[in-house]
Amino acid sequence: MRSQFRSTKRPTEFGNKVWASSLVLINYLQKMPFDLKGLRVLEIGCGWGLLGVYLAKVHSCDVTCTDIDERVLPIAQLHAELNTVAIKTKRASFGELSESFLKSFDLIIGAEVCYSDEIGKDITELVQRAFKGNTKHVLIVDPGRPDFFAYHKYCASNYKTELIDLPGSVNGKTTKLLSAFNE
Repeated sequence: MRSQFRSTKRPTEFGNKVWASSLVLINYLQKMPFDLKGLRVLEIGCGWGLLGVYLAKVHSCDVTCTDIDERVLPIAQLHAELNTVAIKTKRASFGELSESFLKSFDLIIGAEVCYSDEIGKDITELVQRAFKGNTKHVLIVDPGRPDFFAYHKYCASNYKTELIDLPGSVNGKTTKLLSAFNE
């Protein structure tokens, strides 16, 4: 891991650390009321891939981790190897994930991915494509940024959703989980 960061191939976007809400979501997923076993999962904006690695290891999910920064993908693979699981990786922005690609997944997850108006719009469009392609469920966790609430407003007016306050905070803010269902 250290050699990856010492090289000139350091992550250039936001993949320089583990984002706290990822850990809060893992804690929630450990207690989730429905069965995750064997789901086909897409982790968007994966960074170091901890959510995907957790789902592959604990719930035997078939996981693909995506990120716009190709330099984080070897780190996600390293975490998978350290946990003796296999994941797939793909360099892609949210807008590059097509409906035909998204239809391969049951669940899409993301942590702290709503960080600007433009990205919030991209995630909204990604969810539209995913639900057209029969993805069943989207889970996005965030420390409560304004762009996250705009995304929530859109989902709440178009899909069955739940907004859940998760135990644990990020920078003193209650961590929020938006769960959107395709019915």
